Amino acid sequence: MLFVLVVEAVLAPLFIIFYNLHALGNVWLLLLVMPLGTWALVCNGTFFAALGLRTRNRELMLPLVLLPISLPALLG
Repeated sequence: MLFVLVVEAVLAPLFIIFYNLHALGNVWLLLLVMPLGTWALVCNGTFFAALGLRTRNRELMLPLVLLPISLPALLG
């Protein structure tokens, strides 16, 4: 989770600069939502990666199972 948070902290300002985005709302809300969304993605990914560890096609199964479960966190 720490690695993903570091990547988000580096890339979020770059996306704002390069895509000319205007932040809506308070910045402190973004700082609250980013770790919560990251936690949801990391927990789901770790759980389903451990679940699919012994399957034959784990490279195919993980994205197919992880995407529908992680979609609410991605939309948030």
